[in-house]
Amino acid sequence: MGTGNGYHMVENEHLLHDDNNHEVEKGIISRENWRENWRCTWETSAKALTTLNIFLLIVLVSMLGVSSVTIRQKCVPDTELPALPYSPVREDGYVRYVNKRFAPSKLFQSETSDELEAAWNKTMGSTDGVVQLPKSIASRLDRSIESFVEPGQYIYGVGMFHQLHCLNRIRRTFYADKFFPGESKDDIDFHKNHCFDLLRQSILCAGDVSMVYWWNQSYTYTDERGQEQYSQRYLSMSNVEKARHSFAYWDVEARCHDTDAIYEWAEKNKVNVGVNQELFNGSTGDP
Repeated sequence: MGTGNGYHMVENEHLLHDDNNHEVEKGIISRENWRENWRCTWETSAKALTTLNIFLLIVLVSMLGVSSVTIRQKCVPDTELPALPYSPVREDGYVRYVNKRFAPSKLFQSETSDELEAAWNKTMGSTDGVVQLPKSIASRLDRSIESFVEPGQYIYGVGMFHQLHCLNRIRRTFYADKFFPGESKDDIDFHKNHCFDLLRQSILCAGDVSMVYWWNQSYTYTDERGQEQYSQRYLSMSNVEKARHSFAYWDVEARCHDTDAIYEWAEKNKVNVGVNQELFNGSTGDP
């Protein structure tokens, strides 16, 4: 029995040992398979991620290249712009910009009258934009005359006011008998032609790029719902007829210098009234 029991015990031990070995082997195989599968999965995922990253990098670089070209076409870097000519107005911080919409003025489109002349005089400022500057500033500008009232001060004029003066001078030549009764025709023509040339160059310098448009107000109307509709006249016209009956409109928005700031600077630096009256007879003299 002992032997039998021993036999059975040994047999049971062998059976248990065999089963355990089988389970252990299965566990080892399972872990090895999991590790192999994980390694394969990781390698595949890593390759996919690397490929995706490379693709995204190529797309990003391409987009940056296109953006760079687009920006270069639309904007000129400051380094490519010519240096700004020196102006004490700019140095003092009075060059500012505002967006304005042009609008017709019945007053400034009217014939000469006391009201219109008063408006023009106001536009010219208290001294027609003539200012006096100390030598420290004048030395950085083109040479100009020294004030005979205040030595050490030099006489200059802000360009905007000279251009306004020229426009006003041309306007007044249409009423020469009223405004220039003592001037010869040659003198009147000289100043007129000088001013035409100045304004021509000033306009080209400013290079306004706002868009003038052609239209006729009768081409549309507002219906009872408040919606704009094309008029029957417009719909019945050919394109040639629409063009012939349209007008150039210039009530557009443009970026402008803040003229209030320029007026303020000119007033702070205005010339002695005596100099303006004695030297220019109350107006900005033209060469």
